[in-house]
Amino acid sequence: MSANYCPQCHQVMYETRLGVKLPKVKSRIFDLVRSGGEGGVPMQRIISMVFDGKSNSVNVRNHIHQINRYLQDTGVQIYGDWPERGRYRLAGVNAEIARVTP
Repeated sequence: MSANYCPQCHQVMYETRLGVKLPKVKSRIFDLVRSGGEGGVPMQRIISMVFDGKSNSVNVRNHIHQINRYLQDTGVQIYGDWPERGRYRLAGVNAEIARVTP
């Protein structure tokens, strides 16, 4: 999955989540995790929905760590409950707000 590029200046086009600009793939991962609610979303669903099944857990974990760096000042982070359930969910002081904020 590649990023969207501006047709005029050819720079990466970002999408905003919680006031933070994220690249396309990271935005899709964030949206999927957010849609999982308190129960979270399984790693395999992220791989299936975002990467069309053509990725692995290491790649997803790397994206999650990078997303968390982008979100560091928002009070929201993505946490995994490995190895118990293999799911990712939003957590932090503003996680409940983040689940309902477009």
